Amino acid sequence: QILLFCHELKSKRIKNIKSTTYHRLKNKDLKNSSLGALMDPEMAKEEAMRQEAKRVEERMTLKHKNTGKWAKRMLSRGLNVKYDGTKAGIAEQLQMNANLSRKMNSMRDGSSSDERDDEEELRDGSDEDTPSRLIAKAKEKTLKALKDDELPNAVLMSLPFMVIFVFCFLITNFGFLHFMFLFVLSFFFFG
Repeated sequence: QILLFCHELKSKRIKNIKSTTYHRLKNKDLKNSSLGALMDPEMAKEEAMRQEAKRVEERMTLKHKNTGKWAKRMLSRGLNVKYDGTKAGIAEQLQMNANLSRKMNSMRDGSSSDERDDEEELRDGSDEDTPSRLIAKAKEKTLKALKDDELPNAVLMSLPFMVIFVFCFLITNFGFLHFMFLFVLSFFFFG
């Protein structure tokens, strides 16, 4: 719903542009892209991938760099020094920026072994994916993420009940009763 709303806002904004030059260039690009797709579909796919990578890179350069309204306000008022939660939030943003940059660079290099591993897993066990096998795969991925420290050091993950949830996830086979029992216990012990 949010994406549709953003798309509607963008289309309204574009609709209100009264520049003939803008519309002429836009129509020219649209015509060239449709002709290119008819002439050479592979080249059109490559161009679409290039444009998508460019859009991703543009998003990457601005997000999670303390350029948002909240982060600027916290930094200008010095609240990041005063409160631990704010300091943790800003540090989390910077960590997310570093992770996204690393991920983007690995995508650019074309050496993302995680994607290859996922594709191999899909090809290997598509016929016999029983619930117990899916649970085992999920446990393996979670353990791997915990060992590689790929999970974000977010404030949420450091809360006691989330630690118990991850522990419960690793120990049981999605035992809902076990999870609820540990969840209730976490509130008694950790408040």
